[in-house]
Amino acid sequence: MSMHCCSTSSLSLTSTLVASPRPSLMTPLALPYEVWMNVARWLPPLELGDLIGVNSALYNIAMDCKYGQISFSYLSTRMLQRLERLRVLHRDPHIARRVRVLHVHPHFIKELIASDNAQHLLDFPSNESLLDTISKVNIHTPRYATMTDPHKHGKRLFQRPKTPLPPPRTLQSVVELIDEVLKGLINLQEYRIAWVGLPAMPVPFMSTPFVTSPLTRFTLDITLENLQSMFALRKKCMVRLTEMDIFLRTEHRLDEVSYNLILSTGLAALISSHPLEKLTLRLFEPIDLSPLLCSIRRLSHLRTLSLTFPLTAPYLGDTDALADFLNLHSHTLETIHMRANDLSSPIAQIVDSDRFTGWITDAFSVVRIEALHSLDLGMGLIPYASARLCLLRFSRQLERLTLTGRALWSEEVQGLLEGLNVLKRLRLGPITLSPEMIYVLSESAVERLELIVTDVRPSERDAPIRSLMKVGQDECQLERFVQTMGNCIYPSWRLASLELVLQTSSGILPDEIRPVWLRSVPQLKSIAFC
Repeated sequence: MSMHCCSTSSLSLTSTLVASPRPSLMTPLALPYEVWMNVARWLPPLELGDLIGVNSALYNIAMDCKYGQISFSYLSTRMLQRLERLRVLHRDPHIARRVRVLHVHPHFIKELIASDNAQHLLDFPSNESLLDTISKVNIHTPRYATMTDPHKHGKRLFQRPKTPLPPPRTLQSVVELIDEVLKGLINLQEYRIAWVGLPAMPVPFMSTPFVTSPLTRFTLDITLENLQSMFALRKKCMVRLTEMDIFLRTEHRLDEVSYNLILSTGLAALISSHPLEKLTLRLFEPIDLSPLLCSIRRLSHLRTLSLTFPLTAPYLGDTDALADFLNLHSHTLETIHMRANDLSSPIAQIVDSDRFTGWITDAFSVVRIEALHSLDLGMGLIPYASARLCLLRFSRQLERLTLTGRALWSEEVQGLLEGLNVLKRLRLGPITLSPEMIYVLSESAVERLELIVTDVRPSERDAPIRSLMKVGQDECQLERFVQTMGNCIYPSWRLASLELVLQTSSGILPDEIRPVWLRSVPQLKSIAFC
């Protein structure tokens, strides 16, 4: 019987590490490169940086961790230094080739427009570095003079000032500089750009990665008004995206006809021009997406669809448009994620559960998705009746199910799992672990189970008792739970794998729970605690 343990300590080290070539420089490696990769996954990124000189493997891994993801947002010293290092590909190619993920939220555009210097070009020789330019700007600015004083700061010429740095150049020259840098990111795989609260102006770097990099994933956070400036991407795009994540907002400056035209022509064409395997549509506020859903051509490779929408009419728009879109991808769509949000209002909105459930009924009553076998429902805001309706609609084909975001009682879980006879994998939480909950789960066909546990009680009706001596619940409740479960055995439950995510506030130790499960579920083969 094998037992595993999960860890979340390190792994901001993503798949970008795997893509790096094996090292051949520095000290010889006594262990295979794969061993050092595994060691690095258990180290926090800051500690990993301290090991950069140990051997060539840790050097490459640490550099991938540092430069695997970069972001350009505010016009800070750090951003300028990073731009300078990436500016010319032949100057630092071993840095540029490591960048796999790029985040751009160009607040610096507003900074430059608002600055007095934005209208005046600081004309320095073209062979000067950007940092040389900044140095000269600072020398002529008294409040920054100490930054270039070698007697006070030695080699640290660019300590962070208490006030923002003055812009080194005009808006146009900074945009051109970033465009030059992005052309050198030849291994970029994921591009994330947010164009919100900014002028509706097309700039070169918005489309540069689509021409020069092997992109596969694209995330866009944008208003419908600014979306028109992105339409040029479809004409210049040389890549074939497999994942697209679009987060839409509005500034309420256009009429309904204009919004419908933007969705049905521009955005629909952008989505339809790529062989997407995963499409995510998120709404900050209620927007009728019917024109978009009706205009997207069939995506023959689409496997995963993620929808996030407000619980305020019109939700995602006309139910017929949503149903037609789902039926159009009936033979390929395997997984659906559904979430609700309440972002557009500063105060909590009263959800009309009956109206939303009626919308769900109308949308899904005529849907036939033959390939669907996985469903992920965020229960935080979605009404219980609506969630149950979705599950009943696909009960005969769901093999994987995720229900998270809301504390559920055993009776509620029983209602949601009703009729799911082929369900094999279940992720559930947060829950109170009790004999009643375990009994309900044992009645299902689940073979792989993940539970997010807040506390343990001998009965659901018992109120949680918090310990006065330590963090977590009182030990007497845990002892009574163990005693109650002593006579509970489920020999026919085919549960093979169990993962328990114990929240820190529970104060529960794995060794206190493990024997209970092993005794009660004889077919259980592995247990993991996170």
